[in-house]
Amino acid sequence: KMADKTILLTRPQQVAEQDALVWQRSGFKIVIAPLLRIHFIPKILEGLENYQAVITTSQVAIQALSTLTSNRKLPLWCIGKASAQLARNLGFQNIFTPSRKEPENVAGLLATLLQNLSPNQGSLF
Repeated sequence: KMADKTILLTRPQQVAEQDALVWQRSGFKIVIAPLLRIHFIPKILEGLENYQAVITTSQVAIQALSTLTSNRKLPLWCIGKASAQLARNLGFQNIFTPSRKEPENVAGLLATLLQNLSPNQGSLF
């Protein structure tokens, strides 16, 4: 039985709590034991506007970016719709995700980046 199954989540607390909800709805018992804590370093990144695009592969990266810059008009590439929504909620305005025909994962993001960005247009961050 699935109800007899237990899953150990070792991701950072905030992310593990979100994941736990999904697993619990499917009938799993969850134990959260984070192996990492995420602390954002109080720093400001300057010059991000000089990059062709900023690429993020997680919601935590978007949260960190929001603390590192006040520039919300950066061309920000997100791995999927949930990350894009978080970016919008944090005030970012120029958000891109994998094309509809691509999966919402690193492979889909990479395929879309290769189709839409050019090495001649500048560096990526």
